[in-house]
Amino acid sequence: MRRLASVTAPLGCAAFGQAHGLAVTVAGQVLSWGDNYFGQLGDGGPASRRTPAAVGGLSGVVQVAAGDDHSLALCADGSVWAWGGSQSGQLGDGSHENRVAPTRVPGLVNIVRIAAGARHSIALAADGTVWAWGSNEFGQLGDATPADGPSPAAVPGVDNVVALVSGRQHLLALRTDGTVWAWGDNHAGQLGLDSARGQTAPQRIPALPVVTGLAAGSNHSAALAADGSLWTWGANDVGQLGNGGAESSPAPIKLTLGGVRAFAAGWDHVVVLKSDGSLFAWGLNRYGQLGAATAGAFSNIPVPVNPSVAPNP
Repeated sequence: MRRLASVTAPLGCAAFGQAHGLAVTVAGQVLSWGDNYFGQLGDGGPASRRTPAAVGGLSGVVQVAAGDDHSLALCADGSVWAWGGSQSGQLGDGSHENRVAPTRVPGLVNIVRIAAGARHSIALAADGTVWAWGSNEFGQLGDATPADGPSPAAVPGVDNVVALVSGRQHLLALRTDGTVWAWGDNHAGQLGLDSARGQTAPQRIPALPVVTGLAAGSNHSAALAADGSLWTWGANDVGQLGNGGAESSPAPIKLTLGGVRAFAAGWDHVVVLKSDGSLFAWGLNRYGQLGAATAGAFSNIPVPVNPSVAPNP
């Protein structure tokens, strides 16, 4: 494992797109690095950058999200800002114009959470409503129309939401009653509805117990149940479900790994923090993303993460 070069300020959170990274300092400043072809670094120019640098024009930021080539920032006042590529209207400003500097997304107030897919964006408001914009190729906007949406619109059919996540082309929402709702692309069963049919409107995943947390990778999904058990579903070609198999699953699978306190999903891997402080990971390991020297190209079962022996990328 490697520490971000040149970053000395304490960080509050981070997000990663296809080829760029974002981080937020505890002081509310955004840092960016990586590919900048579409302006996703927000520094006003097209040059890519190997080291993190501050994004101007933003303050009081509490969360960031990154799509394939666009970036989002959520400020403490509930406003959302966007920059980078807007081929599908994923910046939410009513246009399809790329932006090389942060621009406020109009029409959004009291936002408490943001997420980004490949070319779509989504936001959770304090009143439990969900707002989406950008690509609607697979029904990501949840409105049953094929047209992209360059401006935020409320997602019908789901309310009282307390958490939401986005995969590459699919979305998951957690309601206050512990139910999980899914929509968008489903070619690998990533919606957890026991089929491979995509959904243009939110559908409840019936096979899950009461859920407290969600994560979504490229084409796989995971949920943390109230009893500390972890459930996974969707693509499994490189072991991202962690169940020891290689077959995709369109229905949630309960893993034997218990005592989960926190977890996150990458493109094709999952990392888990257990209540005893230990770390486990599974899925693709081509670039050492599992942090386990004993893992090969991938692992379809959880393996311990050992920072002292993790391979360098």
